[in-house]
Amino acid sequence: MPWSAKAHTLLHAWYGGQETGHGLIDILFGHVNPAARLPMTFPQSVRHTPAYLSFGKSDYTIMYGEGVFIGHRYYEAVDRAPLFYFGHGLSYTTFRYSNLTVPTVFHPDAAFEMTISVDVTNSGSYPGSEVVQVYISDEESSVLRPPRELKAFSKVYVEVGETKTVRLTIDKYALSFWSEEDSSWKAEAGTYVVIFAASADPKCEVARRAFELPGTVYWSKP
Repeated sequence: MPWSAKAHTLLHAWYGGQETGHGLIDILFGHVNPAARLPMTFPQSVRHTPAYLSFGKSDYTIMYGEGVFIGHRYYEAVDRAPLFYFGHGLSYTTFRYSNLTVPTVFHPDAAFEMTISVDVTNSGSYPGSEVVQVYISDEESSVLRPPRELKAFSKVYVEVGETKTVRLTIDKYALSFWSEEDSSWKAEAGTYVVIFAASADPKCEVARRAFELPGTVYWSKP
């Protein structure tokens, strides 16, 4: 979209069906406060996409040369800003995050889950919904992993001046990767970082907290 810089506002409607027109009017005239978030990353150019150098370059074999570095994972790994980040979205109001709660140690139990929370306050002039996004970064991984990956999210509706506590669950899949060497899922002992953000854009990062997984855990079944 070479013309995007010339537009004050962009509204992407996707496939809204027969009520698309009414929905757009409600948003444009302020009857509804938009709260949608992009489920993908919009690149500056097709040449910036992770599959550009490998996809479609063979007659009989499809090459997935990007590996796990797809979407926002790739752009963060190569430090290249896209046109619009994964998770991006606008609102007629503003939100403030506070009182982040993240345990300092992840104690694996039978459920292998850890609860984290954050307070979200509507600090603007209109009621609206915020999508709290949680990314995980494994800073000591023995294999090549993305700088951070989306592992949990929650949408919360907040009235003007109201504060709501959002609780999210971090499970074993949020920490693990498939180990070909061990033929099982593997969550390695070490330091992990929880990143609260409004999108994958580094400028939208709200705060981060570190926690420890004291021992390596393996499993092969869900």
